Amino acid sequence: MNASCEDADWISSSSDSSPEAETFPAACATCHKTQSELPAPLKHCAKCKKTQYCSVDCQKADWKTAHKKVCGKQPKPKPAADQHNPGFHAMNGLLGLSGNDHLHLLPEKEAFDQLIDCYRLRVEDEYKYAGEARGLYGGEDPLADFREFLDMAEKRKGILPGWWSKEKRALCERAATDGDSWADISCAVEKSDITEHYKDPMMPMTLRILGEKIYGKGFIIDPATTTTTQLYPIESRNRLVLKASKVSYKQPPGQAKPSPLSSTPSRSHAVRPSMVQYIYHR
Repeated sequence: MNASCEDADWISSSSDSSPEAETFPAACATCHKTQSELPAPLKHCAKCKKTQYCSVDCQKADWKTAHKKVCGKQPKPKPAADQHNPGFHAMNGLLGLSGNDHLHLLPEKEAFDQLIDCYRLRVEDEYKYAGEARGLYGGEDPLADFREFLDMAEKRKGILPGWWSKEKRALCERAATDGDSWADISCAVEKSDITEHYKDPMMPMTLRILGEKIYGKGFIIDPATTTTTQLYPIESRNRLVLKASKVSYKQPPGQAKPSPLSSTPSRSHAVRPSMVQYIYHR
């Protein structure tokens, strides 16, 4: 795939502990304004995660003249062992999504809509939480980015329904771009929009979990700066407790199975602390 200016997406800046960072103040690679001169934090190129810019205009200008030749050739930081968002594994089980068959249970149109909305919410989350602008947010035709999303979904075992085919994919792409339906990749969407449309406060969590399975990672650059309740807020304690009652518990031999409705959950059973946090944390 040929690199283009649009390929140079954004991610949020992170601290640099290298000797150069200690000697020279952080500055935009194009206009050379230092961080102290700028109203907003510098952003890193999403590909090499090294070069910094103050704006999209500066990024594009440097891409055309210099950065395109070197981007991606610099050593990339070693990824973390677990690249999922905090709380992913707990929510995956709590929402009953561990079987990877969520889309299998839906009628075709609903499966298309939720797959498209999964992509739309993911792009919104990456922009909001990670400062990364791509697809609609990158000022480009979102169809190419959506197709990459579908490519990844097709490679994930069990994610797509058994009836999925090249013909069904073409119908899904058409539904995402014809402008006649709610699930339109040319329109931005927020978590509150998803909740209102589906009349289900759990749907944003479901789509975020589905998105992590498709992308193979979360959208948070630094999990230490984002809490689980920011990503998966508890809109309804009763709904989550009801979900928790469907989780398979493994208690020690001879010990009674704890009730998920208990106001003082025991940590002696096999529910992870993170799972309990989701149920009881306000």
